[in-house]
Amino acid sequence: AHVQGKWRCAGPVRVKGGAAQQLAVDFSGDELGAQLAIGKSRIEYGRATGAGDAKRVRLVKVPVAWLKDFLAGLWEQGHWNNGSLDGAIDIDAPGQGPLRVRTDLQLAGVGVETPDGTLAASGLNGRLRVDYRSQDERESVDVDFLAHGGELLFQRFYSKLPDGDVQVQVSMQREGDKPWRLPRLRWRDAG
Repeated sequence: AHVQGKWRCAGPVRVKGGAAQQLAVDFSGDELGAQLAIGKSRIEYGRATGAGDAKRVRLVKVPVAWLKDFLAGLWEQGHWNNGSLDGAIDIDAPGQGPLRVRTDLQLAGVGVETPDGTLAASGLNGRLRVDYRSQDERESVDVDFLAHGGELLFQRFYSKLPDGDVQVQVSMQREGDKPWRLPRLRWRDAG
């Protein structure tokens, strides 16, 4: 359909051997938006409101299995096993200037591990906000995770998280191939 300079195409799509799923694509001369819905799960793509040229990926009850390849591109050592995500990922990648990726996600029953066993998590629930910035040789990541239950193993540190709030904040920075620096590492819980 064509309405005032915009085009919309919507209908079922099918992967060989799979069930039909609903896909909608909206586009104009300078915009592109898409939505894929499978049952109660949905992924949407479009412009992030109020964020210039930044693009937004919106997740609704999306199983981490759908995102394994995407997440592996962000964190090569992370093996995502189960759970689902809701929320937004904003990506600002201007031709000139820093790359910036911001997330505001709700985690439900998420499990992740590294092949060497350095990190393992199971049944994580909570709100995860990440702010990643990269320009030239400099990278920085700020993580704010407000957890509600689950289990976490990091090297020799193990914690069964309570159902109440546990806040974990980490700031990481590095230049080039140098090791990451952690100028901020904070763990706060009621216990």
